[in-house]
Amino acid sequence: MVTEFPFEDRVPAPGDHADVVVIDLVMGVEVYRSATAAWDTQLGAQAQWGKTDTDLFFNRMDSTTWVPFGVRVDILGQSERKLQHTVYMVSPDGDHALSPCLRRIAHVQPGYGVIVRDLSRLKHSGASSSDGIHIIDTRTGESRLLVSLAEIVAAQPETFEDIDLGTGGFYGFHVKWNPQGTRIMFVIRWVGDNGRRESYLITCDRDGGNIHTAIDAATWRGGHHPNWCPHGETIVMNLVERKPRSLLTPVKRLLEKATRKASSKLKVDFRLTSNDEVLRFALFKYDGSNFRYVGKPHRGSGHPTMCPGQTHVLTDAYPREPVSYVDGSVPIRRVGIDGAHAQELVRIDATPTINGPKSALRIDPHPAWTRDNSAIVFNGAVNGSRRVFIALMENLK
Repeated sequence: MVTEFPFEDRVPAPGDHADVVVIDLVMGVEVYRSATAAWDTQLGAQAQWGKTDTDLFFNRMDSTTWVPFGVRVDILGQSERKLQHTVYMVSPDGDHALSPCLRRIAHVQPGYGVIVRDLSRLKHSGASSSDGIHIIDTRTGESRLLVSLAEIVAAQPETFEDIDLGTGGFYGFHVKWNPQGTRIMFVIRWVGDNGRRESYLITCDRDGGNIHTAIDAATWRGGHHPNWCPHGETIVMNLVERKPRSLLTPVKRLLEKATRKASSKLKVDFRLTSNDEVLRFALFKYDGSNFRYVGKPHRGSGHPTMCPGQTHVLTDAYPREPVSYVDGSVPIRRVGIDGAHAQELVRIDATPTINGPKSALRIDPHPAWTRDNSAIVFNGAVNGSRRVFIALMENLK
C-alpha cells in the first residue's frame, strides 16, 4: 500500500490530489485506488493497515471546511467509515488510532501533515488546552482529546521551566504506539516568536496518564527519530554524544559543513569529520532512565529501528551524514548494539528530481520491518523518481 504522488517537480498545493493505492504483491495487480487531498510529501496520506489485510486507514479532506478526517476502508467490500479525527498511527489491535493536529504540523516541519489554506491562522500561543494527542475509536469513529499540550506542560514543569509561554507556541508532531499498545510516545516542539525551536520526547500510558519526559530539549539538540523497541519499554534514537568543547570545535563544524557541500558538488569524497560531537544510537527507558549509547564505534544516522532480535539496530542515512556517499546514495545498515558488527545491507539512491523548499521533497529510505519480520520496506529513487522497495530479511533479524 502506497500514496502515489501526482507529480514530483513541485510541492503540493491545497486541493491537489494523490492516490492511495493497494497492490497485491503476489499477483502483481492493483486491488484498490482512491484519491485524497489530505496528504503531504513525507508521510503521504498516513495510509496504513489495521488489524487485518483488508482493513485500511488513511486521511481525506473536507474541501468545504478544509478540515481533514480519517477513514476506515474495507478494501474487499469497498465500504468506508468516516472517523471524527485524522489518523496518524493505528493501535496494534486496530481498535484505536492516535493523531496530533495534522493541519498544524507544517509550523514545525513541512511534509508530515496535510496541506491546507490559511496556515498562518492555525498558529498556537503557549500550550493549548484543546490540542495534543487525539485518540479515535476506529469501531465507532468517535474521537476525544486524550491529553492536551497544556496538561503535558503542567505535568512536567521542570522540563519546560525555561519556556515563556507568552512568546510562542507548542505543537504536536510524531505520536506512536508501542508494539503492545500500552504506551505512547509523543514528540512536541516549541516554536518561539524569536525563532527559537526546541524538541521534546514525552511518553504516557495508553489512558494518557503517567506522563514522563523521556528526552528534554538539551539532550535532544542535534538528535532525531525516536522509535519504540520491540518489547515496548525502551526507545532507540539518534542522539549526539558530546565531548568537552575546545576552542577548535566551531572551526571543525565549519570545515565539516564546507567539505560536505564541496564533496557533494564535485562528487569527490574529501569530507572532514570530527569526534567533538558524534551522532550515536541511544537506548533509554520510556521515562528517560537507563540511558546508554550503543553500537559504538559506529555512527548513528537516519531513521533507526531495533531489529526483532534486539541485538541490532536497522537504519538508513541522510545524504548529508558522514556514513552516506557523495553521489547521493545512502546505506541501509544493520549495526550490532555491542558495536562488534556492522553490515551494509543495501545501498540505494536517495536523490529526488528536486529537493523542494526546506527539503520537503527529499526521499528518506526510512526502512521498516514487515509485521512478520521477514522483510524490510524502504524508499529510494530510480532516475530521480521515488519508489518503494521490499527486501527479504528472513535470515537477518
